[in-house]
Amino acid sequence: MFDLVIRNGTIVDGSGRARFTGDIGISGQRIGVVSPVPGSLTGSEHIDAGGLCVSPGFIDVHSHADRAVLTNPYCKSSLFQGITTVFAGQCGGSQGPVNDAMKERAAERAKRMGVEPPSVDWHSFGEFLGRIEDVGCGVNLGMFVGQGTVRNYVMGYEDREPSAEELDKMRLTVRDAMKEGAFGLSAGRTYMPGRLAGREEIAAMCREIAPSGGLYACHMLSEGDAIHEAIDELLYVARASGARPHIVHAKVCGKQNWGKAPSVLERIEQARESGLDLMFDVYPYIFAQIGTLRGIFTGVAPRLNIGELLSALRGDPEGAAQVARDAETEMAKIDPVRLRNLPQRGVVWCQNTREHEWKSLEEIAADLGIGLIPAVIWLGVENHLAVKTALIMSENEVEMFIKHPFSMISTDASTQDVLEDKSGAGHPRTFGTYPRVLGRYARDLGALPLEDAVRKLTSVPAGRMGLSDRGLLKQGHFADLVVFDRHTVGDSGSVETPSEKPAGVKYVLVNGSVALRDGEITGEKAGKVLRR
Repeated sequence: MFDLVIRNGTIVDGSGRARFTGDIGISGQRIGVVSPVPGSLTGSEHIDAGGLCVSPGFIDVHSHADRAVLTNPYCKSSLFQGITTVFAGQCGGSQGPVNDAMKERAAERAKRMGVEPPSVDWHSFGEFLGRIEDVGCGVNLGMFVGQGTVRNYVMGYEDREPSAEELDKMRLTVRDAMKEGAFGLSAGRTYMPGRLAGREEIAAMCREIAPSGGLYACHMLSEGDAIHEAIDELLYVARASGARPHIVHAKVCGKQNWGKAPSVLERIEQARESGLDLMFDVYPYIFAQIGTLRGIFTGVAPRLNIGELLSALRGDPEGAAQVARDAETEMAKIDPVRLRNLPQRGVVWCQNTREHEWKSLEEIAADLGIGLIPAVIWLGVENHLAVKTALIMSENEVEMFIKHPFSMISTDASTQDVLEDKSGAGHPRTFGTYPRVLGRYARDLGALPLEDAVRKLTSVPAGRMGLSDRGLLKQGHFADLVVFDRHTVGDSGSVETPSEKPAGVKYVLVNGSVALRDGEITGEKAGKVLRR
């Protein structure tokens, strides 16, 4: 007799083979048997999955849930959409290693932003993983070590090449993180301080992950105008180091770049034909990370509250012009990449001037016949700063990336225990990524069969990360499972209301424990910290 039996479900086992009806018996944390005979198994507890699909738990290969799990340990937004395993420490930023100088810089930055400094009571990469184990976690968590974090640990924010001694220390730091369980090295080539590194420096660090099969997960130097040059760098690093390259959240941003996806996919196929194990992940939305105008204005006028600032901008054209100049200067100093991308950012939601939604800021400035920064000022005033912007992708090209044989799915999001967007910059991918793939792309658009969609959510990422006992419904594998209604599954959030529970996900099991029952979180923290 099994501890738990899932009966009469339509089993989509993650391999890509045709679905079938049957039972699954679970003993402890693992799958005891997958039976093609419905009603053949008995257990101490039963879940009736009649009319529902049963699949492996979904694996998010690009998550920013690392620090978030300390304050959101139940990982509700992940479980609501069927995610049972996440891989964090992405885009060059991991929670370890950390030294006192880094803690001081983080505290200074928090003070400038007017928020509480982060509490960090660990130093090494491995100590952070131990901290997660102490707190407990609703999902399984694997981690990458961040290239930017390692550079910060050794050199701070110094804009220069490392000395031979500093480079050796970086390599040793990466080597130590790999010994402590890292799944590879992540890079955020547009973020500070990681973008200060040259390709030889990164290749040297990647040589430390190559022997164990670690992944080089790269947010590339460009996802728009210079995307092919960015691919050139990625391929150079892979060939020079021997590390397996991986493009994270693959996309082509900016309307002037739409049409480049086929050539990007061709480059990926050519790289694989040359012997590189290159793959990529993608999220199923046509807009990237959301930002608000509020941060721009308050960042350059911290002494004014929002009401006073709006009044000043409305009634003082000269003062508004000065704020525009200050905003541009501040962005150039703090985040020049964001400033460079500003013309391409699109308005994905605004409170009043709805006719400008889904236009780029450059297009809006042209419509108004004014400069870019003055147009941003105008949008802020007209909408009382209630404007959300993001880089926008082509719907057809997003579908191309999703359907491609070497893709898998990710959220590029954190995890939340609160069903509320407190930041004003939340993204519906936090709650809806995986149901959206199953609902919109597999069912509604017919872009790929259900079996292939599930494979991209489960066994493909499991294989990519070297998880030999997850990602399939198979005897002996860990019992990470999702029970969902293929007829109703889908995301429910929007730009305006991103923190909405998705539809159709009924049960989620993590390591044999029921973490979601009848669509509601049970409070189990059954996740494990995974080490390579």
